[in-house]
Amino acid sequence: MLSEKADGKMAKAGLITNQEQMNMNYEYFINLYERGEFSADVRDTNSITVYNIKGFDIFEDGFMQHTDDVDGLYTHLIDIGTLRAGDSLSSSQAA
Repeated sequence: MLSEKADGKMAKAGLITNQEQMNMNYEYFINLYERGEFSADVRDTNSITVYNIKGFDIFEDGFMQHTDDVDGLYTHLIDIGTLRAGDSLSSSQAA
């Protein structure tokens, strides 16, 4: 049986079923970085691309300091609403 709590969240047998309570994991992939070209994307755990980077604008605009600046990218994606605070972002190039 589902019941609505005072804060608007639904509960079933004492468990919160609100999707917002689930943190998601994302991975940053560099697809192309050579001869003055850059392409990368951020994918969810189902390998669905949620954000694309083409060219160097993200660096020139100061959102990322370098191609491996996952912290800068994470902050930018939260600021624009692509990720939520609590989600995680890691680099696919990490050893």
